[in-house]
Amino acid sequence: MTEAEWLACTDPDRILAHLLGRDIGIGNAFLAMLGLGGDPGRAGRQQPSARKLRLFAVACCGRIRTLMRDERSRNAVRTSARYADGLVGEEDLRAAQDAAGAAVVANDPLVFAEYLSVAGGAGVSTGKTWYWAARAAAAVASSEIPEVVTAVSHVERAAIEAIMKSGSADDWAQAIGAQVRVGLQRDIFGNPFRPARPPAPAVLAWNDGTVRRIAEGIYAERAFDRLPILADALLDAGCDDAELLDHCRSEGPHVRGCWALDLILGKN
Repeated sequence: MTEAEWLACTDPDRILAHLLGRDIGIGNAFLAMLGLGGDPGRAGRQQPSARKLRLFAVACCGRIRTLMRDERSRNAVRTSARYADGLVGEEDLRAAQDAAGAAVVANDPLVFAEYLSVAGGAGVSTGKTWYWAARAAAAVASSEIPEVVTAVSHVERAAIEAIMKSGSADDWAQAIGAQVRVGLQRDIFGNPFRPARPPAPAVLAWNDGTVRRIAEGIYAERAFDRLPILADALLDAGCDDAELLDHCRSEGPHVRGCWALDLILGKN
């Protein structure tokens, strides 16, 4: 994928494959393993951090939280987000995933009791929507990033099952459709072909660190509606980075992991 293709791409799966280095083809992948080739356009580019990949998966899970009917699933998503920011450790993450795994079993549509209910003509839902939502939560709480990333496909499956049950395709497109996922990817990963540079020290030090304090408040409180205020502060502090200012003023979506906030806060 070239930079022009990246900027124009509307396929979230292709963007994710590119970020993960899975779009170079079998032949080039084999050469890369031998150290003889690979994707020349990828050379020297910054790869996404485990934190950002986790927060992207967390953001996707958050878009279907109404489908997570088990508190253990919802807690797994929250714990994964806290783990990404170093607020909890491996033990807490493992406990959350174990509990979320139990929630997957509890929401398995093939459990015997529900099977009897459906077979008996009671008309009970097969529960596939809840099952895939629970699987997404369990995956996102893994300590292994490849498994965390699979949560995104589980989220999509849960949304598809919800559409099949309710027919509300437009609602789910607005929740976690392709356009939304692309927006989340652009918010978190920015442009990997042109990594943004942090604001100058003078900008961050302006007015007793006002820019950083605003950014910290937005991040801690998830108050992304205050990003335009951050843009105004950056401008007052002498920042002339049009891309950074425009992103702060854009409609988003914006989530934790937003490249503009990370840039100011020194997060990766």
